[in-house]
Amino acid sequence: TEAVVGLVEPQIRRAEIERLRRSWPASPQAYDHFLRALPHFYSRDPAAYGEALRHLGEAIALEPDYATALAYASWAYARRGVVALQFLPPSEAERCIELARQALQFSDDPVVMAIAGHSLLTIGHMRQEGLATVKRAMEANPNNVVVLMLVGICNMAAGDLALAEEAYTRAYGLSPGGMEAYECLAGVGFTHYFAGRHEVAIEWLERSRATLVDWPPTYWMLGAAQVQLGRMEEAHATVARLKVIAPHTTVAGLAVVRDRMDER
Repeated sequence: TEAVVGLVEPQIRRAEIERLRRSWPASPQAYDHFLRALPHFYSRDPAAYGEALRHLGEAIALEPDYATALAYASWAYARRGVVALQFLPPSEAERCIELARQALQFSDDPVVMAIAGHSLLTIGHMRQEGLATVKRAMEANPNNVVVLMLVGICNMAAGDLALAEEAYTRAYGLSPGGMEAYECLAGVGFTHYFAGRHEVAIEWLERSRATLVDWPPTYWMLGAAQVQLGRMEEAHATVARLKVIAPHTTVAGLAVVRDRMDER
C-alpha cells in the first residue's frame, strides 16, 4: 500500500498543479471579480445577473484567457433566462455562445466543458455538440456536482430522462448539503413529471422546496404535477406562492424554458 501511495500521490499532485495552472488566473484582481460575481450568479433575483456579468466581464478584461470566468459569464446569460423568464435578444445569445467557445478554447477543465456544453445545447440549440461536450466533462470527472447537475439539465432538455435522473441523483448523493442540492432535487422531480410519475415528482419537488423555499422552478412543476393529479386547491396555493417569490412569472415567460426542451 505504501509503495502504491508513494507512486500515485506525486502523479496526482502534478496533475492538480497543471489543472490549477490552466484554470486559475494570474491576476488576483481577476479572481476577486470572479468571487464577487458568484453571489449574484446564484441569486434568484433576475436583476442580479447584470451585476454578475459586470464582475465576470471585469475578470475577463484582466485575464482574457480566464476560462472559468468565460464559462460562468456564458452560463449567466443562460441562467438569467430561466430566472427572469425572458428570451435572450439575438446579440446576447450570440455572446453567450461566443463566451462558451472561448472557454473551451482555453481549458479542458470538466466544469468549464460542462458549462459550455450547456450553453451550446440550451441557447445555441446545438444538440449533438452540446451533449457530446457535457459527456466529455462527465467522463473526465464523474464525481463533480456541477458537472453532474449540468449533465442532468442537458439530457433532460434533450429527452433522455433516465440519464438525467441518474445524473441528478448522483449529484445530490455526492453533496446533499451543497449549494446545488435544491436544483438537483428539483431536477429529479422534473424527470419524474415528464415521465408521467406525478406523485413521485411531487415527493422530490417538496424535498427541493424544503431545501430552498424560494427557487421558482420547483413551483412551476409542483403546481403542474398537482393539477395533473386533480389537486386543484394545492395547485392554486402553489401558484399563489410562486407569484410572491417570482411576481414576473407568466405563461409566456415559461415558454422560454419550454423552448429549450427537445420537441420530441
